Amino acid sequence: MRITLRLIVSLIIVVASVAFFSAYLQVRSERLKQQDDIERRARLLADSLQKTIEPIVEKGPSKNLQRLVEKFGNRERLAGRRPGGAHRLTDWEGRNGRPWPARNEGRA
Repeated sequence: MRITLRLIVSLIIVVASVAFFSAYLQVRSERLKQQDDIERRARLLADSLQKTIEPIVEKGPSKNLQRLVEKFGNRERLAGRRPGGAHRLTDWEGRNGRPWPARNEGRA
């Protein structure tokens, strides 16, 4: 009876350990896939946005550029978010930044 009980308990521990380890590896793999997917989508979005904004920035301040800054500036997690509601447009290295006030800034 004792040997059977030991064998059953050991078998349960081994099966549970294998299941836990397998689940851990699966979650880790899925997390890495999702992170790679997010990075790939961020690169695609950044490239698309760069192609859209570069010609507008070269022309100087305009209503179209102000609209784009306001549209993407409303996202709190967007890189380049400045305290006080102002935004700064820069190149990839952070150079050539021009401050753009928020929509309500400077109005009474």
